[in-house]
Amino acid sequence: MASIICPQLRVLASMSDRVEKGLEKYPLAKDTVPGAVAQGWFSLIARMGTNDAVIRKVNADVNEALSRPDVIAKFHELAAYPRPGSPADLAAFYEADRKLWGDVIDRLGIKPE
Repeated sequence: MASIICPQLRVLASMSDRVEKGLEKYPLAKDTVPGAVAQGWFSLIARMGTNDAVIRKVNADVNEALSRPDVIAKFHELAAYPRPGSPADLAAFYEADRKLWGDVIDRLGIKPE
C-alpha cells in the first residue's frame, strides 16, 4: 500500500473502521485512540425527484459491479475498498460523517474563507 503512494512512507495504522483485506498487518487506529476513524469516500448521488425505479436499478447495477472480483482487485490496487450498499445505507453514512466532521469543525472554530 505505502509503496504505491510514497516508498518512504511507513504505515503505522489504518484509519478505517474495520480491517480491510490486504491490510490485515496494520492495526486499526481506533483500537488505540477511541473514535480515530477517518475515510475518504465517493458515492453516486441523483437529483432530488429522480424516479425510485431508476435509483433502484442504478443501485443494483453499481452494487453488482462493486462485488465483482476483478473490480474489487482493481480498487485494492488503488488502495480503495468498495462498500456496496443501499441508498439508505449511504444516507446513514453521510449523516454520521457530516455530524462527526461538523462537530470537529465547530469545536476547532474553523470558518470558511
